[in-house]
Amino acid sequence: MNPEHLQPVGLGTLTRDAQARASRKLTWEQAQEIRDKYKGDKTLRELGKEYGMPFQQIQSIVTYKTYAEE
Repeated sequence: MNPEHLQPVGLGTLTRDAQARASRKLTWEQAQEIRDKYKGDKTLRELGKEYGMPFQQIQSIVTYKTYAEE
C-alpha cells in the first residue's frame, strides 16, 4: 500500500459510502420484501438489523427514494 494514495475523509463520506455498498447488495425483490415487512409490524431498526444495513438505508427503501422501480 502506498500511503501517498490515501486521503483523509470525514465520517459523513464514510457513512454514505457504506450505505451505498449495502444498497448494492439488495435485489429488487428484497427491497419489496422490506417494504412488505415494514407495512406489517417491523420497525426500520429491526429491518436494518435483519438485512445488515443502517436504518436510514431501510427508510430510503420504504419511502421509494431507492429501489423505486425494477
